[in-house]
Amino acid sequence: TLALISRQSPIMDQAYLDFLVRWEKQDEWSFFNLTGCPRELLVHLFQLAELAKQCEIGLSMKWLTFNMTPVTKIEHELIGWKNDIDPPSSDDDPTLGEEEAIRQLHERQDRYHCAEAWRYALLLYLEYIFKSDRKRRSISVHRLVRKTIDHIRSCRRTSQTQKQLLIPVFLAGSETTDEDMRHFVKKYCAYWGEKSRYSMFNSVPVLFDEIWATGKWWGAVIDSKTRPSSGDGQETTQLLFG
Repeated sequence: TLALISRQSPIMDQAYLDFLVRWEKQDEWSFFNLTGCPRELLVHLFQLAELAKQCEIGLSMKWLTFNMTPVTKIEHELIGWKNDIDPPSSDDDPTLGEEEAIRQLHERQDRYHCAEAWRYALLLYLEYIFKSDRKRRSISVHRLVRKTIDHIRSCRRTSQTQKQLLIPVFLAGSETTDEDMRHFVKKYCAYWGEKSRYSMFNSVPVLFDEIWATGKWWGAVIDSKTRPSSGDGQETTQLLFG
């Protein structure tokens, strides 16, 4: 399960992530089948979460400057990443009946768009966290929001693959100012909340309402809900969004 990271907490320990990557390569399972996020993008997600934590430390200190070199490297790798998650094929398989061939075509398309939605969501995260002043949304942010939501829309609701996109839905939904897109991300949460009975889908629209009403960036809203009150001795709460 992926935790939607706040600025204080990375997703998982680096050693544990390295162990899972090695395990995936030698066993018959994949990060994509488990979470909807391909291994390469999951590694970048962890790296960006860790870098975001360090960036926040840099912003809080007067003389410390955050080094953007690793962020730029990840950005170039995300832009150049080749999506080979069941790429659509134009070749007809004579051994398949028409109904089965159509079913496989749609499944390939769903998986392809799922991976692309994750890729653009990470580029959106990178753009907003590391390159934006967080006071206004740049054209690049709006472009990446649109790309992310377009790929999410392209996954059929009848496919379980679309259920794996709550984190991209949250990241893109938090940044969109378009009413149609806001309606779409809320309907996504309502549909999968009712279908799956997982509370995480129902918690996101509440966050959307606060983010859209206040104009705060999503990190500040998440932190306000996951940071324990001073002196109460409680552990930090994490929100699971996928």
